[in-house]
Amino acid sequence: MQKDRLFDDRLIAQLFLLAIASLSFFPFLGTTHLFDWDEINFAESAREMIVTGDFLRVRINYEPFWEKPPLFFWMQVVAMKIFGVSDFAARLPNALFGLITALVLFRIGAKEQSSRFGVIWSLAYMGSLLPHLYFRSGIIDPVFNLFIFLGVYYLYLTVSASGISRKQAVLAGLFTGLAVLTKGPVGFLLVLLTFLAYWVSKRFSRSIAHYQEVLLFALTVFMISAIWFGYETYQNGPWYLVEFIQYQIELFRQPVAGHAQPWYYHFVVVFLGCFPTSIIGLGYLVGSPKGDMSQLNHWFRLLFWVVLLLFTIVTTKIVHYSSLTYLPLSFLAALQLNRWVSGVPIRKLYSILYLFFGIVWSALFVSLGYVLNHIDLVKGLVKGKFAQASLTVEVLAAGWEPLIGLIFLLTVFLTIWLWRRGAQLQAILVHVIGFSVTMTCVAGAVLPKIEAYSQGPAIEFFEKYAESDVYLTTVGYKSYAHYFYGRVDSYDQQEAPAQDWLLSGPIDKPVYLSVKINKEGKMSAYNDARRLYQKGGFVFYERLPLFSQSDQNR
Repeated sequence: MQKDRLFDDRLIAQLFLLAIASLSFFPFLGTTHLFDWDEINFAESAREMIVTGDFLRVRINYEPFWEKPPLFFWMQVVAMKIFGVSDFAARLPNALFGLITALVLFRIGAKEQSSRFGVIWSLAYMGSLLPHLYFRSGIIDPVFNLFIFLGVYYLYLTVSASGISRKQAVLAGLFTGLAVLTKGPVGFLLVLLTFLAYWVSKRFSRSIAHYQEVLLFALTVFMISAIWFGYETYQNGPWYLVEFIQYQIELFRQPVAGHAQPWYYHFVVVFLGCFPTSIIGLGYLVGSPKGDMSQLNHWFRLLFWVVLLLFTIVTTKIVHYSSLTYLPLSFLAALQLNRWVSGVPIRKLYSILYLFFGIVWSALFVSLGYVLNHIDLVKGLVKGKFAQASLTVEVLAAGWEPLIGLIFLLTVFLTIWLWRRGAQLQAILVHVIGFSVTMTCVAGAVLPKIEAYSQGPAIEFFEKYAESDVYLTTVGYKSYAHYFYGRVDSYDQQEAPAQDWLLSGPIDKPVYLSVKINKEGKMSAYNDARRLYQKGGFVFYERLPLFSQSDQNR
């Protein structure tokens, strides 16, 4: 059995994990603009809270935004109050939750099994692709997922306790309630479905939980949720809940905003996006060796399948919808890794899969870096007028971007070499550190260039008119970029002007418009809009008030 004295001291283990997480999630956090839609949408809602001074109502473009409750926006508001309204501040809450998640996984793992297992679990989660990327993002899911995960964990402790466990029931309700405040009633639904799945697996046993525990859990969820939902309903009626439920039904019944994907979409996303934990934990998804924390294993396996199957059924499929699966999957992978570290021989299949997909991802990173340095090679391959025009933007590449893939390939080979020499913990550390270096290079050198091609010209245009006394809008495509980067605050926070009025009405100040080049034909209906210039896939127009136009004609 491999020695792991370094991790016997839990304080040292936690400081070590905090150091790894900090180096993984904070570098280049604000280097790249926020991406449409979700990142900019959420940051703008937080910004509008600051502008209006109303922190209890969620808005977008100063109109009620009923898709999300305010907890995550409150976190962004705090960050923006400290660091200013910026890309960095919008993403800071998730980076901080990366640190919190690393410690939470360690502490649960150490409590349930050993300090070493806690370290392995935390590293396994940080060393996977999508979990790592989301902690660098400004979307809600990393926060929401941790609250759901803790709700399920404390519900497991409640059910598995020998007597009545009031404290655990309250904690389960607390974290479930926080999940509801973060993303809505779907937080309670996911915990409830996991509990029901466990109850079914126990053949509807009447002794699964005491009625006092059930009442305490339900009451706590209600009280925490009512901090905002109750106030909102009292002040403005039940409109929010009605709109939210109708929106969720729409997501379930038909693809919203064009997010239609094949039924197996989330299976592919989880398998490829959670490399390597998806490979390592694969065997534990359907069963596990006896004695491997079987009850907790069972709960987390149920959580994984509840989330994956639910969002497979939901017609609207967005990549982060299944992101809650990453936490239980990393737990299952940690179980397998811990067995191997303890001396259980690793099957060749796992090594082959790790090497194969490691080479695949390395090749993708190398190819992406090479393409960024030779963009002309792909101009003839892309289809669509907008995509083709987007690649005409002049983006300077440093030249070393293909080396990022080679760093990852070296990490894969070194990990395998150390593992074969019996240094399993060192191999895990090398993978996580090498992976973090790779993703840090991607964040600093690759993502800014991708963003420059995809949305950079439009954001540059909006930033030019930030805080000016003008109107900003888009034509032919949906975006939140002009609100956030244009600092659209000139409506006295009452009611945003209608799109038709901006395009053809008697405007009182200049209107600046961003149009995707493949939708430019829409502008033919508006004769008084003047074409300014084109950059990349975007064309920009100006519409002046009548008095300004007459002044120009003089």
